[in-house]
Amino acid sequence: MDPHLMLHIFLPPLIFESAASLEWNLFTRAKWYILSLAGPGLLLASSLTGAVLFSLLNHSERFNSDLLTSECPSDAWSFQTALMLGVIMSATDPVAVVALLKDLGCKASLSTTIEGESLLNDGTALVMYTILVKLVEGDRSDGVGDYLLTFVKMSFGGALFGTTFAVLVVQWLRMIFNDALAEITITLSAAYLCFFIAEYFLHVSGVLAVVCLGLYFGHHRTSVSPEVAHFLEDFWQCLGFFGNTLIFVVAGTVIGYKLPSFPASEFAQMFVMYLACSLIRAIVIGLIYITFKACGAEVGEFKDQIVATWAGLRGAVGLSLAMMVFGNTRICEPIRDVVMFHTAGIVVLTVCINSTTMPHLVSLLGLDTVAPSKQLIYDQAMNTLRVDSKKQEANIRSDHHFDSALWEVARTYYFRVDTADKKPKVPQEEVSNSLAEKEVRRRVLMITKRSYWRQFQDGLLSDRSVKYLTHHTDIAIDNDCPLDEWETYAQLIRFGSTLDKDTKKLVASQGSSASEKRRVNLLNILDSIPVLVTILFLVFASCILPFTLDPSSVAFLIIENSTTAIFATELCIRLYCLQDWHPWAVDPYIAIDIVAVLLDILLLSAEDFLGDFSEYSKAIRSIRFLRLFRLLRLARLASRLNKAKIAGA
Repeated sequence: MDPHLMLHIFLPPLIFESAASLEWNLFTRAKWYILSLAGPGLLLASSLTGAVLFSLLNHSERFNSDLLTSECPSDAWSFQTALMLGVIMSATDPVAVVALLKDLGCKASLSTTIEGESLLNDGTALVMYTILVKLVEGDRSDGVGDYLLTFVKMSFGGALFGTTFAVLVVQWLRMIFNDALAEITITLSAAYLCFFIAEYFLHVSGVLAVVCLGLYFGHHRTSVSPEVAHFLEDFWQCLGFFGNTLIFVVAGTVIGYKLPSFPASEFAQMFVMYLACSLIRAIVIGLIYITFKACGAEVGEFKDQIVATWAGLRGAVGLSLAMMVFGNTRICEPIRDVVMFHTAGIVVLTVCINSTTMPHLVSLLGLDTVAPSKQLIYDQAMNTLRVDSKKQEANIRSDHHFDSALWEVARTYYFRVDTADKKPKVPQEEVSNSLAEKEVRRRVLMITKRSYWRQFQDGLLSDRSVKYLTHHTDIAIDNDCPLDEWETYAQLIRFGSTLDKDTKKLVASQGSSASEKRRVNLLNILDSIPVLVTILFLVFASCILPFTLDPSSVAFLIIENSTTAIFATELCIRLYCLQDWHPWAVDPYIAIDIVAVLLDILLLSAEDFLGDFSEYSKAIRSIRFLRLFRLLRLARLASRLNKAKIAGA
């Protein structure tokens, strides 16, 4: 199988499934720490790993003799080649560890940080690999500035395209209700299309595009119908499991053909590289942790960093990149073999050693211990089960049909409720004085969150409402469980304003802040008759004048750029006044304004791109008549006046 084909088949669903399953509120809280680990952290780890590899393999007699006998160029094994291998070996994939941490009951913030770092880490690694593989192939036509520009373009371009694509997918899903086949097909197609378009048409990072697609979809998971959401989640989990399994099977088959040709000394080097990679990851995480702590940021305990260091498993992404190098005939064979051997080795060792010893490390650090308040509630629940089981047995024994029953034997099949006897008791006074109140508040908030989801499933809450409610409930749970959600929900109200029936203007309420009053005044100015007439005049001018002027004239350029700038500025001011960055879900007239402004920008870019193709330019300029949709602002004004009349009546 072609390595590129395998990468494009298995990687998009793996990345999308992992990104969509992240807890958004926990990810945003640790976003700067995660970005530091996946950006500067990966660059530092790759450089150090490459330096160790370069020094280690330079002293390998077998590797040097293979380079000489295979007629490789004299500069085939360079620091750039070692750096490429360092990037491949630094791409993490802690799928097994994250699942294990969840089963052990560790903090959700820890697993979210590890998984989020892995996602962005993989995207950065693929961008660096794309740049370095050209150098390894011998293409050194570009300078350092060109490589930096390519890195920035692929990274930020991929993130921007993925977010834009995600907005369209989410809006599409909101138009479908309770159609499991359609919704699953849309999400599956979106993952592949986003990756394919980003890589082959836009030449940006497809992995980062899919990461942003998955993160945005996970944050707006309420766009999926309630009856389909659970089935969709199970579908993606199965797809991710199959993808990971097949990548490991294929990689194992490939490396199996080459293992007999490697002597024992190569395996010793592989183990040395495993120790070096573990040490380098510890150094990188330690440096970033100390830096954030010095800046006063909340990045968790030192124990969490030890777990994060040991959770640096290598997996699907590293194996995929290694197989792409292994199948690249422009790279000499000894280097291809070394890349495949060391990458497969670090994957096997991290999976066999780190993954299997993780439960012992978590237990040693005390991260799997239950809080006293939770333990007390658990013991009370177990005691209730024990009492109820005895009552049920007494009721059954009172029935003469069970007189011949062997109750001693029957009790061996009971659900065993002996946890309270094995675990240490927690004094009632200790819990009541310190943690019981917080635990009760946390459980109240958890019940409230489940209630929101049930109301959403029953159709009592919209997807937008349940997203806000659950998000701010999560924030309350993370902030020591204060029961003051109303103060948070009150911020979602755009204004405490009403429409005055005499002046036909918005009037801020008495409780509004000075900032809200300023925004109300700005909205009144934007909706005033002079501004409305001016905008409509500019709409007509921008639609008609371009057909009467030479496209290369200064007057044409002034009209095009100035009207577009005015429209964009007016829209930005309106969105600022509304304090609502999802206006298409609130006001359809603002949605029309957004489409019109985006169309203006796209038309300007298209004309610059097409240049002298006059037949296409004329067709594009004819689309400007769609700006006339702005005339619907008159309908908005009429609607407001009609509401004022109803209020006055």
